[in-house]
This record gives sequence, C-alpha cells and structure tokens, in this order.
Amino acid sequence: MFSRQELIALVEEELDAAYKKHGREPWGRNDFYGILKEEVDELWDAIKADRLPEEVFEELIQVAAMCLRYAETGNRYNYNKEL
Repeated sequence: MFSRQELIALVEEELDAAYKKHGREPWGRNDFYGILKEEVDELWDAIKADRLPEEVFEELIQVAAMCLRYAETGNRYNYNKEL
C-alpha cells in the first residue's frame, strides 16, 4: 500500500516523463478524451486479463497522470469560461 504522498510522487514522475516525451502543449477537449480513453482502455484490459497488481497499478498511475496533465495545461481552445 502506498501513502498519498507516494502516490502523488508516482503520478508526478509519470507526468514528467510524458511532458519530456510529448511536450507541454495544451490539448483540446477531444484530444484529452481520446488519450484518456486509450489509457482507461489499457487499464481495463489489464484488469480483465487479471494481470499482476503492479501492472494494473502502473496503468492506474498513467490514467491519473493524464487527468492531471489536462487540468494543469488547460484546454487549447479558450472559451473564456471559468472552471
């Protein structure tokens, strides 16, 4: 079991790796949905295949990192709406 601080550190590590690989440009909402769906599908595949808990957890961290990325970088299209 991980503490909240450890989980946050793992998500941040994953997010930093994603920024390094793909850059920090904001996504559009459709981009975010597609990327998040892909990550959730990978998580679901790991769950359905009854993969090792570590492998499922790794997919879970990726889902969390992509959510944080979208929240952190914002929407490419400015609709002048507050969150």
